[in-house]
Amino acid sequence: MSSIHSLPHADAGRQNILCLHCSGGSGRQWRSLMAPLAPYFNIRSPDLLGYASPGSWRAGAMLTLDDEADRLQALLGDGEQPVHLLGHSYGAAVALQLALRWPEQVASLTLYEPVRFALLADVKEAGAAEAAQAGEARYQINSAANRFALAAMSGRHDEAAERFVDFWGGPGSWAAMDARRRQLQVASVPKVLAEYQALMADGIPGSAYERLTMPVHLLGGTSSPLPVRMVLRRLAARLPQAATVSIVGLGHMGPAFQFTLDDQSDDDRQEERVDDEEGPALLEQFTEEAHLWSLASARGGVAPCAACKGCSETVLVASSKPPAGILGITLA
Repeated sequence: MSSIHSLPHADAGRQNILCLHCSGGSGRQWRSLMAPLAPYFNIRSPDLLGYASPGSWRAGAMLTLDDEADRLQALLGDGEQPVHLLGHSYGAAVALQLALRWPEQVASLTLYEPVRFALLADVKEAGAAEAAQAGEARYQINSAANRFALAAMSGRHDEAAERFVDFWGGPGSWAAMDARRRQLQVASVPKVLAEYQALMADGIPGSAYERLTMPVHLLGGTSSPLPVRMVLRRLAARLPQAATVSIVGLGHMGPAFQFTLDDQSDDDRQEERVDDEEGPALLEQFTEEAHLWSLASARGGVAPCAACKGCSETVLVASSKPPAGILGITLA
């Protein structure tokens, strides 16, 4: 089993949340998200294959989404108390694989821009404009993946890491990284290459997602690359219980930048946690709304804007101070 990051207060009577990180990351991505919820939920944040777990994946080995799902299946429990899945990017793609394989063990899905690129070809029932956008999105992701793969397989891992970071984080993201983070990204290049290959080999048809009847919250940023924005649209068209939230100004790496506090001391992390008096109030608010929309709502992290009564998409505007997290877990 891969390394699992968790916080105390585990209780058999509480609902379970499983958080899955993005490519090039680790379970620590969710640490600041986990702290406020730990008194009320059982939360686990495992490292995916090949991250911080020696021997869990051999560099250069073939990889499939089923391999990732098989490694995590035990964390779904026995089905008596289904698990809420939260995933970002590649972690969200893995969360979908878990739900497709074991739907009865998944209570809900909260997905920030899952990278299920096969859905970009799922345009038979789409209009001409939608199909054209999906075609452009396929071209963009194929080009980005091929450039990354060429550098990676040629041994130019620094170049591959820079291409990866600047595509998903936006131009200049690599230049803005400190030396330690660059080193971590370079070290992850072989696994990221395997992840790209697994995603490009994904053969799940779009119709398969119609069988996922659990509540699904699809989250995305308006500044993200076109491929993931189009994947969200194709998922929204297939999932029967999906609600979509767009966050103005946020990019694809928004959750990683907001949730990861690895550079802070333990004292700094403690200051970010919701205190004992705020916790029950937040939980009551979440329960009344029937889902967790934002862990930072009490601090004004996000504000609703331009919500359309006639469609399923809600738009949130990120404030000048980034939110601690956006989460949509349906409560029983």
